[in-house]
Amino acid sequence: MKKIVIITYIILIALFGFFYEEKGQLKAEQEDFNSKITMFYDFDVPHYPGVVEYPISNSSYINNARTQSSYFVTGDNPIHIGNFYINYWESKGLKVFSEFYPTGGNLSVYDLKEETVKNIIIQPYQKDQFMVMVSVVKSDMMKREMNAFSDVPVFKNSYGFVSYESEESYYIAATTTYMNPHPFKDNFDFYSKAPLKQGWKFNKEIKVDKIEFSKTLSFDKGEKEMEINITEIEDGTSINVVVRDKKRSIIKEEVR
Repeated sequence: MKKIVIITYIILIALFGFFYEEKGQLKAEQEDFNSKITMFYDFDVPHYPGVVEYPISNSSYINNARTQSSYFVTGDNPIHIGNFYINYWESKGLKVFSEFYPTGGNLSVYDLKEETVKNIIIQPYQKDQFMVMVSVVKSDMMKREMNAFSDVPVFKNSYGFVSYESEESYYIAATTTYMNPHPFKDNFDFYSKAPLKQGWKFNKEIKVDKIEFSKTLSFDKGEKEMEINITEIEDGTSINVVVRDKKRSIIKEEVR
């Protein structure tokens, strides 16, 4: 799960363009962002002093676990950064697992009271600067706003589910990937008909010329749209389902 979390954060950072290059803009926004970040986490996460900390995701789900995350950039040494978080959580009586060195590092701590796993990841960013990603992962104990896959059919004997869902103020989307041992044709027939029984309306088939081993079906239902990709693999068929809220764009217009 840790690798999936890390990869997801990197994708989100690149997608939403959270990095700002103008130092003047950073300075002007520092007070506003730092005041908001103290109210951002639902869990006990300290704010690293003297930095501008930006939210990445406030309500996302990876493999049915809720996540919150943020990041900041600093010129401080990774060991110094790591010690800040180690000292904070050890003062709370928590056991910290960490590995820090001059070029980066990572930290994990399990908070039994909150039932969360908290992670700190430090990576080189620019010359003499480091990017620090902070995340909290909690088992899904809360009601989801979208519950994207409640009306999405799944073919029998499917396995290996990996899902990611987000319920941010600027977009609601979800994706899940899994496999099953049945032939491509059987899967195509199932996913062409089964969504209709769940109230979905068939929109179109998306296919690429001369490629017969992979097809995508598009559906609509109220304010949601869904695409199901069906791809033939060596031991059966791979399925990827994407569900989006049509009322909310993937990227806010004001984000640059």
